Amino acid sequence: MQENTAGICYLFAAAPINDYRWIRLRPTPQDLILCADGGIVHAKSLGLTPGLAVGDFDSCKRTEFDFQTMQFPPEKDDTDFMIALKAGLSKGYREFQIYGALGGRLDHTLGNIQGVSFLKDHGANGVLLDEKNQLRMLQNETCSFPRQDAKVTLLSFSDCCVGVTTRGLQYPLKDAVLTSNVPLGVSNEFTGDIASVTVREGKLLLLFSKD
Repeated sequence: MQENTAGICYLFAAAPINDYRWIRLRPTPQDLILCADGGIVHAKSLGLTPGLAVGDFDSCKRTEFDFQTMQFPPEKDDTDFMIALKAGLSKGYREFQIYGALGGRLDHTLGNIQGVSFLKDHGANGVLLDEKNQLRMLQNETCSFPRQDAKVTLLSFSDCCVGVTTRGLQYPLKDAVLTSNVPLGVSNEFTGDIASVTVREGKLLLLFSKD
């Protein structure tokens, strides 16, 4: 049952975060602090009290928690991260800012990117963030974004993305086709204050990466 569609779900997974100073959150009462198992450590380190934590809790003792939890057995089909995404969706959230999901184990990172695709299939948007990277997924849409001190990369998550057009970037694309086996869209650069990317058909990863 949906409970809230207006706020942001701030989701913390368990990949390492070595410096918290770049994370500046001001959650409102409509927002949800959601933790996937070991992500509880990150939320607590930022002085945030989770509204909900889910997982098998193999890395922390559930009896120490003073907030709502949903515990699952270690032998399960979904990862703790996927369980958290489904919990956020079930509560009505459609915008997810996700921390602690990049830079740890590669298998977890790739699985977390698949989780962003899962959100897209369920009418929601997710962005994975760490100190140097932001990753989001576009599907059959146009996205405009302000200039950042970062490289811009476009990678096809589908077998191919059709009708890819960019504006405000140094290396332009016009009605291009990007495929999942050729990284044509790596390391583009801003030329103005605003840039945009259009993908007419397919799932396209949009990444901002700092050196």
